[in-house]
Amino acid sequence: MDINKLRSFIKVAEYLNFTKAAEQLYIGQPALSRQIADLEKELGGVKLFFRSNRSVRLSPAGKVLLKESMELISRTDMIIEKVKRVSNGINGTLLVNESLLGKDFLPPIVKRFRARYPAVDVQIINHFSYPMSEALLREETDICFMPSFEAEKYHFLNHQKFYHDTLCMVLNEDHPLASKPDLMLADLAFEPFIIFSRKDFPNAYDHIFKCCMNAGFVPNVISSPSNLETILFQVESGMGVSLLLRNLACSINNRLKYIFISDHQEDDQIDIVWNPESSNPAVPLFVEMIQEYI
Repeated sequence: MDINKLRSFIKVAEYLNFTKAAEQLYIGQPALSRQIADLEKELGGVKLFFRSNRSVRLSPAGKVLLKESMELISRTDMIIEKVKRVSNGINGTLLVNESLLGKDFLPPIVKRFRARYPAVDVQIINHFSYPMSEALLREETDICFMPSFEAEKYHFLNHQKFYHDTLCMVLNEDHPLASKPDLMLADLAFEPFIIFSRKDFPNAYDHIFKCCMNAGFVPNVISSPSNLETILFQVESGMGVSLLLRNLACSINNRLKYIFISDHQEDDQIDIVWNPESSNPAVPLFVEMIQEYI
């Protein structure tokens, strides 16, 4: 059954006048009469209207069809609108991975995004058991954040600068150097290091090694956890020291000492990263929101 014929039938039933209904539908009256006749034929030859020279009125079958077709049209319009909204990214779900983002940065962005796109369900998730690049490719994550030195390694992903952070030394508060306002990286040359697992985060691991090598020593890595919380726990337990982005680490554990590295000249930044081939239309909308925010 043609949905357009049902729309024409509803319009005739509304006006009970073929001429006025045809004007509203922007078609000729003969064409409208043919649509109604075709509809009656499709329904097995039933009469939908009683017509005379003076009036048009619904038949009992027409009254039933009017009620059912209005519900069907309403449901159809809802489906079409929902599909369009999803296609345009203003409906559906957006998975945002905040595991490498300082907690102070994300809430205002999500708040603004939800105000603009209230039908999008923004879910904040935290994947740290394997590289986030894999989560993006699997579409288990739509948006994530990572250091620029990490993001630049993944040429198949899109990334954009989000905010500046500072690589710092992370020490237990009882550490002999913890009272210093700043230190040179070489001051940690003989310290046991706790850094991200090279298996799970090879770029972060290599970046820290590069920094230490530039300072004239090879770090003595005694532990390589696959998640940030374990690194901070082990540092707090006095097992060793670490090098981490300050805003990121401090937002999770403020009981440790975060010491500025006076001889570290590199510009450390956090990037927003997304899969350019993502099937989720809400992704570019969130990226656009990030661009407004920064």
